[in-house]
Amino acid sequence: MISYLLSFLRRKYSGRSVDDFVRDMPRHWLVWEPGHWRPSRQVGHTMLALPSVRDDRGGEALAMALTPPRAGHAHLVLGRDEGSDLVVEDATVSRVHLLLTPTAQGRWAVRDGGSSNGTWVGDRKLEGSDSVELASDVSLRTGSVLLTFYDADGLFQRFWMVDPQ
Repeated sequence: MISYLLSFLRRKYSGRSVDDFVRDMPRHWLVWEPGHWRPSRQVGHTMLALPSVRDDRGGEALAMALTPPRAGHAHLVLGRDEGSDLVVEDATVSRVHLLLTPTAQGRWAVRDGGSSNGTWVGDRKLEGSDSVELASDVSLRTGSVLLTFYDADGLFQRFWMVDPQ
């Protein structure tokens, strides 16, 4: 997993264009919204910014890059288990909480992975094998963890919606 604090990306791309960002980071992203979290123990995968920039929600947001699934896998797994592709260490997140699948159109779809505390896309709870194609700036809730899905352009726009304190 490759992840960056939003404050790091904001500082790195300050004064640059959205085209620069999209060229450098042409991915879709899940942003783990501010709250009580810590980076995965997978050393070297999170770019930290010092000094830290806080946003109006009281903490840092972590942007996790969505990369194609590993060979032989149809989807990325987001869960609490260290073997997950996207590790979210929170007690309300199941070991395998949600599954992200790339679509033929270059987008991403999500479905619940059999979690204990459920998955919501916007205000819709995913039931059973429901799968929803994600649009940029849509919120997901896994247990009590709030995530937001972005395309590269949407994430760049997000940088300028967050004012440092």
